Amino acid sequence: MANYEVEPTGTIGNRFILRQGSNIIMRFDLTTCEEAEKICKLINEGLQHSEEKKMGKHYFTFGQIHAHRVNGKTFDADSVVMIEAPDASVAREIMVENFGLKWSHQYSSLEDVNLAYYSRGVIPLREEY
Repeated sequence: MANYEVEPTGTIGNRFILRQGSNIIMRFDLTTCEEAEKICKLINEGLQHSEEKKMGKHYFTFGQIHAHRVNGKTFDADSVVMIEAPDASVAREIMVENFGLKWSHQYSSLEDVNLAYYSRGVIPLREEY
């Protein structure tokens, strides 16, 4: 995550630029540079908190006839797939991209999955699969 920076424009005394990397996000007027720095700090803290909170773990299971072999990894009825995503709908999209519609259930918590039925345990879905 790239941090935001605030800098004076140099042309007008109270005009500042909010920048992320080389991209100018917005221009605004403030009384002092200290106010601009406070705003920048608040934005960065809010983004960091939002980013930490954003990704959640989502779990998927397969039916008895659903078996997938992806880059040497087997995903089947004896395993649970864990996908990290911002919400359940994005996790489902990732699941469909990787396995089509050949899977069974989606869970938002591992506590909802009876792991006694899944002898191979939880397998995180990673990009390298």
